[in-house]
Amino acid sequence: MLRQLGVSASSSFSGADSAFSSRLRLADVVSFNQYSLFFVARIQVINGTSTLVRSEISDSAADLLRAGRATDFFRVCGDYFIGSITTGGEYLAIMEVRSRSSEERRAIAAGLSGTIGAFAGGAEFSEAVRNVTANRETNIYVYRSGGQGAIKVGLEDLLNQALNFPDKVSGKDAIPFSTTLLPYTNLFLPAAPLTAEIDNATDVIQRLSSQRLRNLQAINDLSYILNNTDQFENENPQEITKQIQSLSALTNKLQDHVLGCMRRVQDCRLPTDTFALAVVLPNRVATASVDEAERVARANQAREAAERERRAAEA
Repeated sequence: MLRQLGVSASSSFSGADSAFSSRLRLADVVSFNQYSLFFVARIQVINGTSTLVRSEISDSAADLLRAGRATDFFRVCGDYFIGSITTGGEYLAIMEVRSRSSEERRAIAAGLSGTIGAFAGGAEFSEAVRNVTANRETNIYVYRSGGQGAIKVGLEDLLNQALNFPDKVSGKDAIPFSTTLLPYTNLFLPAAPLTAEIDNATDVIQRLSSQRLRNLQAINDLSYILNNTDQFENENPQEITKQIQSLSALTNKLQDHVLGCMRRVQDCRLPTDTFALAVVLPNRVATASVDEAERVARANQAREAAERERRAAEA
């Protein structure tokens, strides 16, 4: 899911452009879990890219490297420099459809599986979404970079805004929304700035960042179970709470280690602690309760009858 948002595993500890940081904040706001279904509509409009033809560091920065003060160099100049800037805009919408059982989740996925590629067509996708979201809890999250006007989060609004977005970020409404970051080793430098140490720190940060995402996924799953105990078999709220607390503590320690690596790359080491926890999730009920299933069925029948009457009236 993070790849669809344009966010990498290690990006939560870096990120330079505002659009990237906003996507990251959106990813933190949405509680991704394995029990809901998430659908992403992401539109990027690229009007043009400006690339630096010639880049060089300042004399004061070069003096730091000549003196062997690589740590001070990165403290002053940062880990990367900007190689290019892209203007245009980006529209990103996430729709969460919550299910009440394993069977219902499969039904939701099946209901949309044939229309994901039909988004640009509008009508078919919109109808499929209305069908699977009827009488189900849904959450919609929207991020927009560029364009003017209020952001609306209704289902029809989401579709219309996404399809019309390219026209909203042309001309004066386009903004610098993306940058390319390059390492200083791409430049001619008076002395190598701890190249081996940087490579090692990058590897350590990548590994720990991947573990962080796995921890956060487990925390989201456990939190969902804790808030929807009726959907699971043999759930134990006390044990679930204990696992959430343990995972949160491990993740905080992991983040401290990564930040330490970023502050002093020459001292970065892969820790002996894996910062992982074996998580045991209870089984989800196969089907929703009879009362709930009957309520949904009656509501669907009423909706279908109303739709038939509407079409008959239009004919």
